[in-house]
Amino acid sequence: MIRTTYSHIKMSGDDSNQAKTAAGLKAIELENKQRTRGRSRNSWIDSEVNTAQQVKPHALQGDDERRLSRWFVSNQKASNWNEKRLNKFHVTIVSLLFLSYFCHILSSPLLKIVQADTLITILIIVEILCLFASVVCWGIICYNNASVSATKLLFAKESVNTYIYIFWITRSFTMELLKNQVIFSFVHLFHSLLIYSTDTWYLCNQTTLGINIFLFVSVIAYEFLVSISPAGPTEPSWVFMQITASANSLSRTNLFNVFVIFLDAFITVIYNPKRSKFVFLKKESARIMVEISPETEKKLLPLWKVYAASGLTVTALYFSKFGFPLPEMVYTVGIYLCAVMVFVTYFPIVYYSSKNVAKTLCRLIHEINVVFVLVVLTPLFYIDNIYDPVSAPGIVFPTFICGFISFDVLGGYFPKRLSRLVMSLIVVTLCWNVFNYTFLKQDCKSRKLQWGIFGEFISYCTIKRLVYQTILSLFFPALIATIAGRTKNTFFCTSHMYRSTGTIHMHVVNEIYLENMNKERLKIQGGSEVEMVDIGEAPNC
Repeated sequence: MIRTTYSHIKMSGDDSNQAKTAAGLKAIELENKQRTRGRSRNSWIDSEVNTAQQVKPHALQGDDERRLSRWFVSNQKASNWNEKRLNKFHVTIVSLLFLSYFCHILSSPLLKIVQADTLITILIIVEILCLFASVVCWGIICYNNASVSATKLLFAKESVNTYIYIFWITRSFTMELLKNQVIFSFVHLFHSLLIYSTDTWYLCNQTTLGINIFLFVSVIAYEFLVSISPAGPTEPSWVFMQITASANSLSRTNLFNVFVIFLDAFITVIYNPKRSKFVFLKKESARIMVEISPETEKKLLPLWKVYAASGLTVTALYFSKFGFPLPEMVYTVGIYLCAVMVFVTYFPIVYYSSKNVAKTLCRLIHEINVVFVLVVLTPLFYIDNIYDPVSAPGIVFPTFICGFISFDVLGGYFPKRLSRLVMSLIVVTLCWNVFNYTFLKQDCKSRKLQWGIFGEFISYCTIKRLVYQTILSLFFPALIATIAGRTKNTFFCTSHMYRSTGTIHMHVVNEIYLENMNKERLKIQGGSEVEMVDIGEAPNC
């Protein structure tokens, strides 16, 4: 349950505190007005005001030392485990992992830097001992420094990003095992779990954490480069429906997506030195709402219908190529005409349904998921329109993806069914292309691009499969939000959750999370409950 509350400010009569209180109340009141604007039976926002979400007055009590926002990141769970001692263990783990990776590189059968069997055996033993010692130190830290409440929040059903991480790290672990990098696969898995678990720690040195994530990201980049070099293993390989795939080619997508997840975490650590927010937990931000008049709704309704019909027609024409091929002229002209209709209706929709477009677009550009979608669309566009002859789908598909991302600027009339329809069309298209370039294409071996390092050629099927799987992964949180009906929030503009509230707002708390944290605090220190939290302003773009 989510509850809105006032900030935790001392009632000392001090003028500055009273001014802060007044400013906080004014900000909350203004947000409530924005939430109630543009409400209609057709808009994304429910027609009735949810009174449970409105601000209600609470007693303002306590002092700075009792604020949950600071207690979470300063609490010493065990009396003899202070921040300095815990950081020594953390530094020890990072050092052991560095030594383990060093031994892995030297003893790797792919690079063959060391070829003496005795020395390779010694390096493997050292790597295993480093992993074992790191796991023991990690267990000690978690026992003396981890929060059960934060762990529950990390694995809550709403925490979609956690399950995306589990999916990719499981695939990556499996592929590294199949590539005969057995010890490395366990080191790789443990290191990612170590970093992910730091969100549950009370005390954590941000500098050490940043170095830790940088080490992991660097190793992932190294492994990806090896996979696209002549040193990459060609075995084991399998034949699926006459298509040959190797563990090495499949591991590239896994490594790339794990890299994206932890690069985002690294950037978050840099810009959040006080640990006020979780590193891996984030949710969609609220849309900038626009008040829509009945007359404007009448104008928008036919535009949306044309938009939906054109999008469905484009999708039908695209899939007709695989079952009932049309004449090339009809196929190409049909896709271009429908695409033109989509864009003709798109711009007036944005004009009437958006507010502060520049601000929202600025936020989108700063989203790492959006950045990587644009990054992977670049080679896709090159293959479809430069490496191959120019094609209608090769131009329309990347444009449609960018157009859907820009839907975050909308804040007025937008039928929920249409958002689900558009998302469904995108997901079906992505899934089909992943299947097509994994199992059906017959020319994967013959058509390769020299995009690897040291002259290595990469199949265009591998590149396209990586692109479509990455876009599908980055779109998955938006898919879940759309299906769940959380369309009052943006699809791609996200904010990290505050440790003090369990939500992306400083003045809206997760009741269950707050209750669990208070129980933890009472159990550890025997102190009084902490209800109120600081009000923080959203960062400007």
